[in-house]
Amino acid sequence: GPGWVRKLVTCTKGCPHCGWPILVQLWRLGMNGLSPYDDVLPWPFRHKVTFMLLDPTRQKSPLTETFLPDPYSVSFQQPQERLNVASGSPLFASHIEIPSYLKDDTLYLKVVVVDLAGMEI
Repeated sequence: GPGWVRKLVTCTKGCPHCGWPILVQLWRLGMNGLSPYDDVLPWPFRHKVTFMLLDPTRQKSPLTETFLPDPYSVSFQQPQERLNVASGSPLFASHIEIPSYLKDDTLYLKVVVVDLAGMEI
């Protein structure tokens, strides 16, 4: 069915553009032209987004960060270019926290998107 096309970008060595080398960053990008429904979807994007870094051993709680969209930000408007401006979590996790969430050199991420009425999509 109709839906938004999004891309999750992870910067596991920090941001090469802003000089924050000790953080894991997560960014959500809107992508134009990949969904045939872009012209009929409601804009701006108004869903709560939660990023989760899962512990593969299930011994500790996931690291989480939730944000609500800013309907006036270009990040949540219908993309006019191939990608819109990224929005997300520049300070998601430090490299001190990361080793205990690694298993076989793999990080397990979950993204939960919930509409403002509380229904998971």
